[in-house]
Amino acid sequence: MRQLIGYLRLLHGAFNIGAMFFSLYQGWTGLRIRRERDIGVMTPSLIKKHRTAGPVLALSGLFGFISGTVIVLVHFGTLVKYPPHLAVGTALALCIIATYSISRKIRTRLPDGRTLHFALGIGTLILYAVQVFLGLGLLF
Repeated sequence: MRQLIGYLRLLHGAFNIGAMFFSLYQGWTGLRIRRERDIGVMTPSLIKKHRTAGPVLALSGLFGFISGTVIVLVHFGTLVKYPPHLAVGTALALCIIATYSISRKIRTRLPDGRTLHFALGIGTLILYAVQVFLGLGLLF
């Protein structure tokens, strides 16, 4: 069982690093859309790609959080084995939920929702970087 937990920890880390890179790509497409909108040019295929990938990204981020909590619960019998990693992961999950929730309410002419969505997206990327740094410290 101990060896299985070790593999699951590595799989959890690899999955979440993949989710972080997927988030970076999603942020890059969102930034491109934002810049194009500012100059009056629209690329419908890019907007569709961004909107389609959003729910998949949100679910993958939440799956990464839940899988990490399950691994810790099974292995140690407590949720608070690594408090900083848990705190940042919880903040990251909440940020992902908030970003997704706001994205569902964005309409074509409402810049306030877009600005908040953008800020939460930047926050998500920063939290992912901190989380990966903390997680790598736990593995090695």
